[in-house]
Amino acid sequence: MCEVLTETEGLKEGGREEGLPYLKRLRLNFSTTYYSMAHRLGLKRLQELFQGANTLQDLTLAVHLLGREYARSAEGSSNPEHDLKVTQLLQQDIASRLLMTYRKDFPAIGEPGLTSDAGWGCTLRSGQMLLAQALLRHALRRKWRRRDEAPPPEALQRLLRWFWDLPGSQHPFSVHSLCAAGRLHGVQPGEWLGPWVLCRTLQAAVNTGGQHCGLFLHVLASPGGGAPVLYTSQLDSLMAPTSSDAPGSATSSPASATSPHTGGLVLLVPLTLGVHGKVNPRYIPQLLEVLKWPQSLGIVGGRPSSSLYFVGCQGEQVLYLDPHDVQEAVHEESQQSSTDFSSYWCSRIRLMPIQSIDPSLAIGFYCRHQGKLEDLCHRLKDLEARAEGAPLLSISDAATSPAWEEQAASSEQPVASQPGQPSGEEWEML
Repeated sequence: MCEVLTETEGLKEGGREEGLPYLKRLRLNFSTTYYSMAHRLGLKRLQELFQGANTLQDLTLAVHLLGREYARSAEGSSNPEHDLKVTQLLQQDIASRLLMTYRKDFPAIGEPGLTSDAGWGCTLRSGQMLLAQALLRHALRRKWRRRDEAPPPEALQRLLRWFWDLPGSQHPFSVHSLCAAGRLHGVQPGEWLGPWVLCRTLQAAVNTGGQHCGLFLHVLASPGGGAPVLYTSQLDSLMAPTSSDAPGSATSSPASATSPHTGGLVLLVPLTLGVHGKVNPRYIPQLLEVLKWPQSLGIVGGRPSSSLYFVGCQGEQVLYLDPHDVQEAVHEESQQSSTDFSSYWCSRIRLMPIQSIDPSLAIGFYCRHQGKLEDLCHRLKDLEARAEGAPLLSISDAATSPAWEEQAASSEQPVASQPGQPSGEEWEML
């Protein structure tokens, strides 16, 4: 009833054969019922306890959430007022994170005619959350916070409508549109996908269907295996704004109406950092570090049984948002009011040991302008220098070889897995 996602880079172009077998349809219908009942009966909390997940309860250790740090007063200098303020600020930040979950009763999607993505769409929902955080940050900046008594800003309402579960160009990031955008990469309604395919799907959706959203999305991947390389000669082209992003233009987005900078960059890095469902321990410190950076959009990954969206860390625990709740679809024709956006907000964040995450994942970064991108490259280069031959990715000039290649050649410790290389193992249904 719970899916395990498969990461295979070699999917055939054009997708798979249309239509779903009767038993698969039956299983997906059962998944919708199961997740709905689990939400009502509290079964999900019981499942989380068995899996070692917890809710964020204290600030004994500093919490890093999408590049922001929340820390109590130093040991030996207790300051209750400061600690209370930090806790309140963290709660406000959590409540301002956008949450995308399974939905039901939306217009039929694809040849199978599915009206819910329960049981198959959790990777798409995790990708929606990462993209939504980038759009939110681009439109309203990272410091924006939600207020319960006030309706969302108009720019945010327009942003959320882009994710409504409807087909068409007015909803470029709906499940319907993402399935259409990812078709050439093997995406099909009712079928599961992994982070590499998700990254290519989001790239097609943002740079084509969502071309007026104010963002450009670049996927940095190494199809031949090994750490992907970002060449410094690419930086100018990655941040070049398009003419349609110019402030005041007829096609300007909510982002361009609220910010002097347009054409912000989303950089996605799909990686496979281990084998047999385990992350190589050499990569864990690097993953924890990138989650603390101001450019962090989090990580789309998960357990070996489901996709999750990791947004931060506390010690060696990762904070995540979980898309595995079934909610009613929100759109003009739904029973829920189209002006009610309450179902898109996070109410709590869960934690799990980083050692428990699946090695197939995608790291996300957001850079508003060239200076932020250059700072990100500086951080990545410094991280690479400390990676002992096993970096997440490499920064290089076109005329030189990446530093990790020279280090790996002389390293006595073998690298168990190569980042960016598909594991070749299919994720399966449990």
